[in-house]
Amino acid sequence: MIVLKKNLFLAIGISIPILMIIFVAGSIYIPNLFTQPKFNFLYATGGECFCSQYNQPYSIQNSKLIKNKTPITPKTPNIRNIDCDLPQNTAKLFIHDTVKNENEQISLATAQKLNLDPNNKSPDGFEIARGGMQGSIFSILFYADSRYYKGGTLQGRYASKKFNTQTLGPCNNFRFIGWIKN
Repeated sequence: MIVLKKNLFLAIGISIPILMIIFVAGSIYIPNLFTQPKFNFLYATGGECFCSQYNQPYSIQNSKLIKNKTPITPKTPNIRNIDCDLPQNTAKLFIHDTVKNENEQISLATAQKLNLDPNNKSPDGFEIARGGMQGSIFSILFYADSRYYKGGTLQGRYASKKFNTQTLGPCNNFRFIGWIKN
């Protein structure tokens, strides 16, 4: 007790930064424990016709998925015509389970039975923020063997959660379609 009284200011000086670190870490991680996204979402990836930002193969009308007719015209004269209705050129559909952080490929017929909400924000307040480049420092610097947008983050008001996606095809793309309503 005598040593503590003698070094009271030293003990306070050391404990303040430690308490600040605990407070900041708690304020960051505790909201993530109690706030979890509740709504799964539908997304598409892959398919040669889906590589172009101009081709939108799917849309939502009256809460249902619709397959759009995509033109077979090339974007530039040097690119060959692509038939977007061929299976190898069509984007694949996936449901992302936000609780398990898992993806399940589904057919177009199954996806058309879902009730979808096309808004960027889910009914429980989460939004999708795209991921970044993943890989080592060398792959980032030299673009060798790196993967772009392998996942993303579901960002809510008080919390965020990383998620993984399936990416297929030469474009390694991800297109959000809609939130699945229960």
